[in-house]
Amino acid sequence: MSHHYSDLLSYISELTIIDTHEHLPPYEAKRNKNADVLSEYLSHYFNRDLVSSGLSKKDYDKVVDPSGDLPERWKLVEPYWNKCRFTGYGRSLDLTVQALYGIERIDGETIGTLNSAFQKTVSSAGHYRKVLKELCQIETSLLDAGTLDVDRDIFTPIPRIDCFITPDGVAALNSIGEESGVEVTGFTAWLRAAETLLEKWMGSGVRIFKSGLAYQRPLLYERVTRHEAETQFNALFYKNHEPDWYQTSAARGKAFEDYMMHFVLGILSGKKVTLQVHTGLQEGNGNLLYNSDPGLLSNLFLAYPNVDFDLFHIGYPFQNVVGALSKNFANVFIDMCWAHIISPNACVAALHEWLDAVPYNKISAFGGDYCMIDTIYGHQRLARENVAKALAGKVDEGAFQPDTAKRIAKALFYDNPKEIFKLK
Repeated sequence: MSHHYSDLLSYISELTIIDTHEHLPPYEAKRNKNADVLSEYLSHYFNRDLVSSGLSKKDYDKVVDPSGDLPERWKLVEPYWNKCRFTGYGRSLDLTVQALYGIERIDGETIGTLNSAFQKTVSSAGHYRKVLKELCQIETSLLDAGTLDVDRDIFTPIPRIDCFITPDGVAALNSIGEESGVEVTGFTAWLRAAETLLEKWMGSGVRIFKSGLAYQRPLLYERVTRHEAETQFNALFYKNHEPDWYQTSAARGKAFEDYMMHFVLGILSGKKVTLQVHTGLQEGNGNLLYNSDPGLLSNLFLAYPNVDFDLFHIGYPFQNVVGALSKNFANVFIDMCWAHIISPNACVAALHEWLDAVPYNKISAFGGDYCMIDTIYGHQRLARENVAKALAGKVDEGAFQPDTAKRIAKALFYDNPKEIFKLK
């Protein structure tokens, strides 16, 4: 790498940043106290690479069982671990243990020492703050935890709108009814409950919402009539209010979901809010990738110009589509959360291209997107390196000077997400 890279990385490494997306327990005290290093580190992301490389589900279950013998569990996973070590997920783990525990890499010689050090952090207070604040220099992490009750010194809570669009049976309907104070007795009451709860959240200061429905359905939300939506709602609603002995089939329908997305966005429109939307690769092994093509959202961008849409995960592998959408729509923004560990090189290449095509104020550089605390360090380290590489490439080709590159870096990691997410 050029000397510009070293200079930029040194500068970027010192930046305070905003973390646009996490799935951590909302309080440190809620961490799994029974976890060991294998059961926690293989609970998210890297386990998917292991399975993709050939690890069977039966063996995986043994590996993540903390009651089993640690050396034996390591021997079971080691061949697959070594095949996956150089993916973004694997590199994030090694970067993590180097910084947190002074261990060069995770292998058969270090796993016991690492586990002992890891388990001390589970039983002692202050580890969240050490990782997020001291090591990662994160001002706040936007937390998707299913609750607004979070540690506000560390997190900004992000409620999902999906509960209004894909309610799972009468219990979900009643839960929204109870929280909103509106008894759900039919479709009109359901709409009133949804609007009441959304207004309640916004009244409490919420300005960021999330939708992750690309895991379940295509991102195309078409315009449908209220009659179509109510007919499908009634099939769901009345089926769940029938006696146990009376069996009919009913399912929540696409028309209902489509209608509710437009209904929710209509309420949010003009309220100066940002909707985070999952696009691109779905976490796990196996899904319908074409469901999450961000281009399918175009009709929503057109219909709701007063809602800001933050497109997650660079839309990988649709990152060029995300760039085109952000270039074309004033209310569309690019979020690099998760993406630096999906493919570090894709992030460098995408950012290098976006800086040619997209105003740089529309890009947020980092979101850990982890359900475990330690590995956020490794992810943000990769993110800082990737941004430094892309910016250094621009300096080398003469697009702008090093001082400009530093200003852009600060915008990507801090100023842009601060503005996009309406953070005080």
